[in-house]
Amino acid sequence: MILIKKIILVLVLFFSYSMVEAKEVPITLFYSNTCPHCAKEKEFLKEYQNNNDNVVVTMYEVTTNEENSNLLDLVKQSLNCSNQYVPYTVVGDIGLTGYSDNVKAQIIHFVEKYQTEDFQDVVKLVKENNQVISLEKIKQEVNEENREETKTTIPILGQVDSQNISLPLVAIIIGFIDGFNPCAMWILIFLISMLIGSNNKKRMVSLGIIFLVTSGLIYLLFMGAWLKVMLSTLQLQIIKIIIGIIAIIGALWNLYSYYKSIHKEVGCSVVDSKKRKKFIDKITKLTKEESFILAALGMVGLAFSVNFVEFSCSAGWPALFAEILALNNLSKLSYFLYLLIYILFYMLDDIIIFMIAVITLKVTGISNKYQKYSHLIGGILMLIIGILMIVKPEWLMFNF
Repeated sequence: MILIKKIILVLVLFFSYSMVEAKEVPITLFYSNTCPHCAKEKEFLKEYQNNNDNVVVTMYEVTTNEENSNLLDLVKQSLNCSNQYVPYTVVGDIGLTGYSDNVKAQIIHFVEKYQTEDFQDVVKLVKENNQVISLEKIKQEVNEENREETKTTIPILGQVDSQNISLPLVAIIIGFIDGFNPCAMWILIFLISMLIGSNNKKRMVSLGIIFLVTSGLIYLLFMGAWLKVMLSTLQLQIIKIIIGIIAIIGALWNLYSYYKSIHKEVGCSVVDSKKRKKFIDKITKLTKEESFILAALGMVGLAFSVNFVEFSCSAGWPALFAEILALNNLSKLSYFLYLLIYILFYMLDDIIIFMIAVITLKVTGISNKYQKYSHLIGGILMLIIGILMIVKPEWLMFNF
């Protein structure tokens, strides 16, 4: 009953933010009539303004109008932009050069961000003063005003400031929680026990490494696919809402699993006794296979099967983390590195269990106690992130 009250309190706290009236956000486009990229952005901004009541778009043609050209120069100097390229887009106090899917996503992001946070209209200030204004001073004023808005008091966790949370830490925490998967843990433990029984340590190590590396690569591919989907749909607000709802449902399921585990031991609900027997028979056959090549190929196939089970059991975490990455607008290399961090900590418990088995030739598993509390912690975290995804997605943009 106490846990239910806390969940309700968290829901009330975060959904209260959705009642705040969105502010009007100015978008200014400096363009040239001879620029094809400018023409594409003009079409996008016109459509975007028609679909968003809180967006005001102003456009300045700079090649035939000297006054507009001078305004562009002052604005770019104010925003520390040294190039002379168009299109040049200003959203509040953010300047964006060129036009691409990445720029489009940034425009949408900053509009959503500034609908609920304070900002300075740089173009308006430059026009009023007819001179270059200090970007650093503006940023300092905005940061001071917004600092308190990034802080909130969350039940259980206390006061949290999203600006002090790093994206690597988020990758580590979510990846580690995702790794506590009862649907795959028993398969790994049974596999290791059968490999130990083969009395061939070199073969045991080789096949175990093949299984773990393949599992990690497959999960990386799954995560990459999720990320590609999230990046391609980043400008659709409905996708954030859907991901948030899925996360909330997954969170409630995790909390329900924790509640059930208080009274009795709870295992994997995805793998029934029939499927479990198939996995056992397959592992038994593989570990007895005399040909190392066939056994290795079998391990690759087993890794595919296990990852399919794992993904069915905890697809919410990969989808949620992929959406968080997409919101942070990173380079391709950064996306890949963060996925690697996630996978490393996702595989950490498996790696530790395997290393202990190699050293001691004994099987050690994660106790039900830790798996039980992973449901509780994971459920609370997933609930908070799911609600934020719906009402405050900009809070999921972290320091790097």
